[in-house]
Amino acid sequence: MSPITRVRDQVCEIVDQYWSGHRVPMHLSDLGHINGGGISREIRRDYESLRAFIEQEVADRLRVVRYSRNHTVLGVVPRVEAPEEIEGWDSLPARFASGSVPRWLHVALWTAFRKPLATAEERYVVVKDTDVRFVDVPAENRPPDSLHVARNLIKPDSTAAETYERAGEWAQANNLDVRRFNRTDARDSRSLPTDDLLGRLIQALDLADLQKVSMPMEVVAKLRRHGL
Repeated sequence: MSPITRVRDQVCEIVDQYWSGHRVPMHLSDLGHINGGGISREIRRDYESLRAFIEQEVADRLRVVRYSRNHTVLGVVPRVEAPEEIEGWDSLPARFASGSVPRWLHVALWTAFRKPLATAEERYVVVKDTDVRFVDVPAENRPPDSLHVARNLIKPDSTAAETYERAGEWAQANNLDVRRFNRTDARDSRSLPTDDLLGRLIQALDLADLQKVSMPMEVVAKLRRHGL
């Protein structure tokens, strides 16, 4: 049994048992704390949240509902239960499409496949344990033990799904598992794409912000020359 199948079955079993014993939705926060938070930690390796996991992986067996008096409180019930028949709880439109990609690809790797690359430079990714960085340098200055990102893989205007797919192809070609680079949180700051101020600016933005950023390469070059 694969790890993801095991987690699917475990989550569904917990929710089914809770509903059978209490006849009320199980709070998502309580579900996440099962086994000392072990379920939540395992899920967040590959998914933005517990809700995202449920809506992407087990939407045919579970549904997320919202507390009527406090819309920040979410619960989960077996799919066969109609939300309108659960007193005090409302139905909730799915936020995460089934089969969609994990949202938080490591910011350095995400940027490496989207940031425009100067003609005279090549892009290299350096991976050391949990630290991931990329550099743009002439080919003769390639860092030792770095991995090359082919120019045809760098597409600034691609969608999140396309970026994740290209990163996965690149990782597979380099004998890496792309899930290793899934971030557990939008503000994960274990490492920066670059060490300068521009890199820190990129780190401060989430993926939705990054998709809106557009900066002429001559401006980027000027910032680099001034060490910003």
